[in-house]
Amino acid sequence: MVLAFVAGRPGISFQDILTLSDVSKASLSRIMAWHEEAGLVITRPMPDDRSSKVAYLTPKGEKFVNEVWAVLD
Repeated sequence: MVLAFVAGRPGISFQDILTLSDVSKASLSRIMAWHEEAGLVITRPMPDDRSSKVAYLTPKGEKFVNEVWAVLD
């Protein structure tokens, strides 16, 4: 689900993901760390608030999301 939010809104903030989902902040941090270690997303500090992060899919993440969506179609 988190990858779908990142795919739909590249550069989405962690706060926006928390608002859209029902995961805790701690769970989101673990999920995003796992996705980043797997090479599916990259996270960066927000330009205007370096204490907050934003997320983007990597090419590997885009491929994975597209494959999942193809199976679900």
